[in-house]
Amino acid sequence: MERRPVRTVSDAEVFEHAHALRQAVAAHTRRSGGPLAVDWDAIAGHLKRPVVDVLLLAQALQLRKDSWAQVALPAPATLRYPDGWDAPTLGRLRDFVHAQFGHAQSVDWDIVALYMGVDSASCASAHVSSTLRSLGSVAAETAATQPVRSRSHPRKWTADEHARLDFATAHRTRFRTWDDVASFVGNGRTRSACISAWSFKRDRQVQKSAQWTRAELQKLESELLASGGATRLSSMRLAELFPNKSREQVRAQLRRTRVLLEYRKVRAAVAPDPQRLVDCCEAMVDPRTAQPDWHQVSAAMGISPAMCRKQYRALAVQASRRQPWSKHETQMLRDALDRVNKATPDRWEVVAQLVGSRTPAQCLQRTQYLDRRKSEQTSS
Repeated sequence: MERRPVRTVSDAEVFEHAHALRQAVAAHTRRSGGPLAVDWDAIAGHLKRPVVDVLLLAQALQLRKDSWAQVALPAPATLRYPDGWDAPTLGRLRDFVHAQFGHAQSVDWDIVALYMGVDSASCASAHVSSTLRSLGSVAAETAATQPVRSRSHPRKWTADEHARLDFATAHRTRFRTWDDVASFVGNGRTRSACISAWSFKRDRQVQKSAQWTRAELQKLESELLASGGATRLSSMRLAELFPNKSREQVRAQLRRTRVLLEYRKVRAAVAPDPQRLVDCCEAMVDPRTAQPDWHQVSAAMGISPAMCRKQYRALAVQASRRQPWSKHETQMLRDALDRVNKATPDRWEVVAQLVGSRTPAQCLQRTQYLDRRKSEQTSS
């Protein structure tokens, strides 16, 4: 049978127990703070009430604006699973959830967070992850030990991360923002990474059931070109053009077609004369940042500012690959190697950022060349 606190706290209970609860919290709170800083079980025994009723009362007092009703509670901690959770704390979390709520689908994570002294997203992440691991999933352990990689070397999503992402997106009333979803997924995943993974999975699921013919793709492309690249097309118009496709299928294919047209426009603008983009970036400089004014460059090239920035950086990398290493770059590389420890995750990405004008692969190759040269000179 489902067990969860469904009742609310009345104003009469708030007035009756506010003073006693404040005194009990002050007597059973560790000054050091941290997880389980407040002993709610002892407070419940002192007040002779169930622990969930005491937590609901404390939550009601925290929501009131009256000064007499404020309860001095320590700030909730943020713990990343599994490193921040020791076995006793994780056991208390799982025992409380099982005893009071029965299963994770019906958990009020705000009550759990108040009991544990840890924020709700961390509690939900630890509970679901530990449950998945106890059921035989070892993906959480392997993913947690992997370093967070840069954009140029993205880390693959594990089965456990996909499971937590599916759980969070299926319970959006509990995880209201993408920041909450990212905190629940954990393992260093950002909100943008969660949005991208969710969008990619949704598009794949939608496109599996959609069979687009070449004529339909050309018709959709023509409609998009006729609208001048409008961000929104008429739903009624799309329904008339593709009566055998659902709204989600048309939207997913519309996003892909926009990306395809954007890359076509980029190839037409940059490929014939790449030096034109370089000249525009060097001529149109924002005096405040000493960087190219991408909006002016976009107006001159006829492509989006983001694509201008991306193509300009790609051209700069290609140019650096064809140029030999200068003395200044070699010295910058040596200084970066002295500053960055060998045990640093994504060491070569950090070194490349410190050098500034070279890629991680180029920095690695140059370092290997310098080491070989040094060993040859030593042996001779």
